[in-house]
Amino acid sequence: TLVGSDTPGHAEVELLNILGADVSAVGNTEFSYGLEILEDNLGQADFSFVVANIDASHTTLEIPARSVMSFGVEQVGVVGLTELEPQGNAATAGIVTKDDGNESTTDFDEIVYLVQQQINILTEQNVNKVILLDQRGDSIDAVRLANAVQGIDVIIVGDSTANVDNPVDTSPTDLPSPY
Repeated sequence: TLVGSDTPGHAEVELLNILGADVSAVGNTEFSYGLEILEDNLGQADFSFVVANIDASHTTLEIPARSVMSFGVEQVGVVGLTELEPQGNAATAGIVTKDDGNESTTDFDEIVYLVQQQINILTEQNVNKVILLDQRGDSIDAVRLANAVQGIDVIIVGDSTANVDNPVDTSPTDLPSPY
């Protein structure tokens, strides 16, 4: 059964495999059991993981910032974000949140820059639909991000139970099937 898995996180990966997921953002919980288990879970996935705001350059972990999926002639880009616990297992393994080193830059401004950078790359690749998978757990911050970054079409926020009372724009978009 899914629940009886010996590897933490494996049930979630197996469920996403069964559901036919194409891509998922790495959340903070994926780092909770150490790098070896995370790498094992990544290897078990039939889908891609993405995360743009971590620096894992001092490890063997390789997770791209973005992914591109094709639906007929449509190219859809997906960018991922996560929130790391500063004293958690990710930090112990040498994985940190990307930081520009400038004390005057806010964390939010750094996220805006990182996401915009990825969208610009996707745009250069003729991708004109972008989904942001935001695992930082802050729905209100995601609304601010939607206003600050050009080119995001959809934001999906994970790890949050907050209500967004005043969404940015709820008008329908004309997307071709199968959306």
